[in-house]
Amino acid sequence: MKALTASLLLVAAALPGAAEAAPPEPYANVSYSHLDGSETALGAVTVRLGARFNRYVSAEVEGSIGVKDDTIEQIMEPTRFDVELVYDAAAYGVASLPVSDRFDVFARAGFGTTELKAKAPGIIFSEEGDSFNYGLGANLWLDADNGIRADWTRREYDLIDVTAYSVGYVRRF
Repeated sequence: MKALTASLLLVAAALPGAAEAAPPEPYANVSYSHLDGSETALGAVTVRLGARFNRYVSAEVEGSIGVKDDTIEQIMEPTRFDVELVYDAAAYGVASLPVSDRFDVFARAGFGTTELKAKAPGIIFSEEGDSFNYGLGANLWLDADNGIRADWTRREYDLIDVTAYSVGYVRRF
């Protein structure tokens, strides 16, 4: 809840800067994401495309595909399920705060959808879920266009919450 409040405050603080007229600055990001749920820990490759409208306001979309599965043990019936991330997609509003020419922090909030697949001997099922997502992160710019991005994002589904940690390469165009 504190992260959500901080995210909303950053977005509200950035809104006056949104009135500045400037062409959007596109960017792309490729990251490895670790998704930590209550019973599983999955890995994914995440690709983000975004547009920065000014120093403070951006919008981005992201898509992830699973690259690291997990196995869970069902307690009621001793069955092992292999769980995999089929896809995860989301869209965000992003509020940034430049700390220096080479470093900025950001908060983001948005909505996403996820599909998981679970397999056991003789059983295969998939589950889709929509989520409200919010998080914090930072970009460390190595030069004018290339940098490293790290972020933390909380995904709130109807029945569970998942925390994602991502680190990767970001490129401004």
